[in-house]
Order: sequence, then C-alpha cells, then structure tokens
Amino acid sequence: KRHVVLFAALQTPLMDELIKSSVNEIQDVAQKTVTFRILHEREQAIHSIQRSGVHILDITPGQLTVNLINHFIELRSGNLL
Repeated sequence: KRHVVLFAALQTPLMDELIKSSVNEIQDVAQKTVTFRILHEREQAIHSIQRSGVHILDITPGQLTVNLINHFIELRSGNLL
C-alpha cells in the first residue's frame, strides 16, 4: 500500500520488423509464427501485471528516458508518491 511500482516493458523493434517482413520460405513462416506467439504472450503478461496495480510503460528503448520521467511526474502530480 505504501509503494508504487512502475514497470518498463521494453519493446524489441526487431519483432515488429519480423512481423512486417515478407514470407518467401518456410523458415519465414516459422519465424513469424514464433514472433506472433512471443508478442501475444508478452501482451498477456503485461495485462496481468497491470491488473495487479502496477503502472506499466510499454515502449521502445529509445523512448524510455522521456516517458519514464513524464510518468514519474504524473504519479507525483496525482499524489501517488
């Protein structure tokens, strides 16, 4: 009750590239299938963590610093810290 948890879930840009890439060989199909499964499981995990009351930042590594600072300011402004 006394602590606020802010979890930064860093996205992997390579995953988005794999999803958007064309399929030319059977290996590409397998790679996309695994990528979709990983992203789906990641999304489920993030929602589960969020439902437990943890604040989530789901962003790319390049967006981390600014978004982390902004979210901290929002938490302070909302008297959650």
